[in-house]
Amino acid sequence: MAFEAIDYNKRGLTRSEVQNLARAVRTSVRELIRPKGAQEAGLALEKLTEEESMEELLKNPNLLQRPIVLWGKRGVVARPVEKISTLLETSK
Repeated sequence: MAFEAIDYNKRGLTRSEVQNLARAVRTSVRELIRPKGAQEAGLALEKLTEEESMEELLKNPNLLQRPIVLWGKRGVVARPVEKISTLLETSK
């Protein structure tokens, strides 16, 4: 099965990409931020608004949860990796 890997650390993320990821994963933009990354960056993740979360991801794409696997219009944060199987099974 072919896939496309996106190196967002080199090219960054766009606002629409982050919005699409949140929609596909069915979560908030804030939930796309790695808790440990937020802590290391001195961010109080639980206090960030959606817009503040978006701005932080656009400034520092390394904060993005990973890996995120997209299949069609749905996606998962693939930790644990078994979530990929669930995504593929439910997207049939």
